[in-house]
Amino acid sequence: MKPAFCRLPLVLGGLLLPWVLLVGGCDSIPGGASISSPGDANAPIMAEVPAPQLRFTAAATAVTVLGIVATAAPEDVDPVLYYRYRVDTQVNGNYIGMPYPPTLYTVTRYPFYQAEPDPIVVKLDLQNNSTDVVHTTQAICAFDLNGQTVFTTPLEPVAVLPGHAQSLAVTGPPVDKFKTAPSGTMTIWLYGLAGNDKSKVFRWDIPYSYSEAMRHEPVEVIGSTKNEDEAKPYEGKVERAHPAVAAPTPAGSGSPL
Repeated sequence: MKPAFCRLPLVLGGLLLPWVLLVGGCDSIPGGASISSPGDANAPIMAEVPAPQLRFTAAATAVTVLGIVATAAPEDVDPVLYYRYRVDTQVNGNYIGMPYPPTLYTVTRYPFYQAEPDPIVVKLDLQNNSTDVVHTTQAICAFDLNGQTVFTTPLEPVAVLPGHAQSLAVTGPPVDKFKTAPSGTMTIWLYGLAGNDKSKVFRWDIPYSYSEAMRHEPVEVIGSTKNEDEAKPYEGKVERAHPAVAAPTPAGSGSPL
């Protein structure tokens, strides 16, 4: 199903720029941010953008079962700034009744924050102090949030020899799972590593807190062009924020794209 669209004018720097195409409703812009227009005509347009963050507050602890020492340490999740581009069009001049009037294409860059890593990643260290080879082919990790199981995943298949160690990266639940209960305890269960005895289970209880601080980031008009082919590559483009680099000026255009 195609998303719903609506059109609203956007005022940038005191000038009425091309109609802005809003996706998913008249009260949203790409990335779920909201735009505020400054009183100063020379000030940049700012977007209020949610920045998700997830923190695990317990230190990594070792659990020993049948000579197998396992340590689980989830990575914190941080907000990473990204940009999403959109191309807006308007008639370049006044052409009443003209079937195909000249069109001006304006490229605008909108900020948004993405949680990384998402889903969460748990570093699992295994030390085999037993006399048997430890196989992870039947091992499964389960994740509970405040006593409710929200995610399960098998371990990467490896064999850990006696007296040897192995580190694994275990993919956990997506960050969205933590939104419903912004704080509490994440319990990690590890089954099937020490044989089929269900009582031989590894367990870690790790307090966590999730938050979404609102940050202000500029909405930038990158430039305009009369050439549709020059503007097309920007439509829907997403990129991670990086130090600003001067953009080239397309032939026949007075504004850089």
